[in-house]
Amino acid sequence: METVRTHTIVVEPEERGDYLVTVPALPGCFTQGRTLEECRERAAEAIEVHIAGLRADGEPIPEEVGTPQLLTVTVAASSLDRCRQRVTFGHGTCDREPDDRRW
Repeated sequence: METVRTHTIVVEPEERGDYLVTVPALPGCFTQGRTLEECRERAAEAIEVHIAGLRADGEPIPEEVGTPQLLTVTVAASSLDRCRQRVTFGHGTCDREPDDRRW
């Protein structure tokens, strides 16, 4: 008997009007779609292919531990400007140190 799995998908609107779909429980599993229904269909396909790849490689299949939570965080614009400057001048990465509490 085949195991049935239920996965949470995250559907994010993109600038050009379609959606990016990610599967938090399966890092690296993503797709996109033009409508929410297409996102569901493509997510199911992407999950099946991703799990088949994990099985073929002898890797464990991650289980969804709980429902992912979407939270918002407010950051001062001046902090973002400093990070953008560092990204521009720091070769593509924000060079803030983990213990840097200035912003």
